[in-house]
Amino acid sequence: MQLSRRDVLRAGLLVGAPLAAPAAGTHLVATPAGRAQYLARMLDEFCTKIGPRLAGTEAYERGARLIHKEMRQALPLVAYDTMKFPRWELREPAELSVDGRRLETYAAQQGPGTPGAGIRGVIRKSGELYHIADAASGAALVNLTLGPFGPAVASSYRASDGLPRFSVGRQDVPLLDAAERGGLPVFARARVRVTPDRPTSNVVGTLPGESADEILYVAHADTVYQSPGASDNTASMITMLMLAHGFSGSRPQRTLTFVATTAEEDGSQGANHYARGRERAGTLGRVKICINLDSLTYGPNLQINTTDKALSGMLLDIHRDLGIQAEPKVFERDDVMDAAPFGAAGARTVHLNSRGHDARTLPLNHRPDDRADTIDPALVENSYRILMELTRRMDSMPL
Repeated sequence: MQLSRRDVLRAGLLVGAPLAAPAAGTHLVATPAGRAQYLARMLDEFCTKIGPRLAGTEAYERGARLIHKEMRQALPLVAYDTMKFPRWELREPAELSVDGRRLETYAAQQGPGTPGAGIRGVIRKSGELYHIADAASGAALVNLTLGPFGPAVASSYRASDGLPRFSVGRQDVPLLDAAERGGLPVFARARVRVTPDRPTSNVVGTLPGESADEILYVAHADTVYQSPGASDNTASMITMLMLAHGFSGSRPQRTLTFVATTAEEDGSQGANHYARGRERAGTLGRVKICINLDSLTYGPNLQINTTDKALSGMLLDIHRDLGIQAEPKVFERDDVMDAAPFGAAGARTVHLNSRGHDARTLPLNHRPDDRADTIDPALVENSYRILMELTRRMDSMPL
């Protein structure tokens, strides 16, 4: 029987459903060489051929269809979990200039735009914060934020003042300071369009286990609007697809679910929507453990964010047992990203990211430079080995 998306989501897990035979392509992740080839092919498809994948755009939907195709090769139950949301987009690249000199800049995603003619004013500074102010009244008109790792980046809008926000690279701080001292003219423009009720989808794949208890993996599939997002978060999402292939055809003790989420860069809207759907279906409580994968390729040192000492201890043990040459670090804090709604419902959660190659990789975050060719395959291979072993151990651990 062909199951509809609604049937799958309402049933939640369909424990005891017959497993499909392992897909012919599953052997591609059976060896390190095969995994490296799979990674290269998927990075090329997502980051190079499709590029930036802002939730709600056709580019994102192309990526979602590719994820759906890959999951169907590995898992017996695959569905789109579709929602509608207000899609934000820039009508053309943002502009920011000081005394006629144009600076690299990105408008904050989901933030308000400027009037079509732009905004003119002068630079004012308060502590470490810069803004464009009206020359006569001094009233703030635009906020300027510095790139956290140096260059300008696009980040999600998190402000309550309602002002447009532009990111500026730290290399332009001397120019901003000179503009403040000299009262130089500043111009900013970002024309924004919001389309209400735009559809976008999570992609959900399930491998039924012997019990309804569920181990859930989430990795966001969207990117910010101007970045192909190789590290944030395509490589980690591909790692999750590799896990699905790696367990294809098996019968775990606990059901394994893999969710490629949409709109994580817009406030984790996709993960929250999926959790609400599971709650309405009465199956959210089946999620016992949630592992959130985000940016596993910034370096070899796994960053383990959880207050669950059993999970963090297990990850540290796996590093030792596998002989991974790295320095994992535990941060005793609960996740506030895509795992958050599952933690709020009682699941044990851990958010995993990475560090170690910071000077080389972090400045690429949320920028056009976050390309496929910047990914170190060895980092993905380590993550895959760790997560395969983690899943095996979680499958038999007490809940």
